[in-house]
Amino acid sequence: FGEDMVRQSSDGRAVRAHLITHRYAKEQEYFKDKLTWHTAVLLEWDHQQFVTVVELAWLNGIGGYGGMSNWYDDKDNKSGTGLFKALPQGLIAPWNSKMSELRMNDVQARTVEEFGAYVKKYSDSADVPLPQEKQRFLEPEFPWKGKSANVWLLRNTRSDIARYLVNYVRADGSYDELRRNCQTFAADLFTFLTGVKASVKIPLFKSAYQRHMEQFVNEPLMP
Repeated sequence: FGEDMVRQSSDGRAVRAHLITHRYAKEQEYFKDKLTWHTAVLLEWDHQQFVTVVELAWLNGIGGYGGMSNWYDDKDNKSGTGLFKALPQGLIAPWNSKMSELRMNDVQARTVEEFGAYVKKYSDSADVPLPQEKQRFLEPEFPWKGKSANVWLLRNTRSDIARYLVNYVRADGSYDELRRNCQTFAADLFTFLTGVKASVKIPLFKSAYQRHMEQFVNEPLMP
């Protein structure tokens, strides 16, 4: 249930949070694709060794897709990605689009500027244009609507953040395109960490969005 992640988290305190949103680059876009935006929270740490992308997605989405992640250069490595090789065997399973998981993706970038450069490299606005099939991020917005702020929580260590995520997903592990998705999670987490209100990007979602920041701190009973 994620308890190992909490216990094994390394040192470091989260100092700033940023919202990032983008569409997925596809060879052929349909109407729904143009309305699909992925949103995540980027965390900066006091040690400045790396930054972390925190996101909600389908359960077993990494294991089910062979360890492919847009946040790492080796996504298309045919011999297997580093992420896939690091996955415990129990996480390699078919994805479930009705359930969700939360991910803390530590990436090589150490600063916001380095992370922005990485996103741009794989976007449709890269300085050195990539073939469409190599692009990952379409119309990225970082930070989205200027949503960058200091983390205001006193309990802001990596272990603390991991605990908040475990609490949140155990409170409700479902995935719903309208009410429980990457945008609703990112808005909840950014607001919880910074005290700066954030919302979802898609207007249709706003009518259904309800904050659930209490889920970060309410620890469920252990089975």
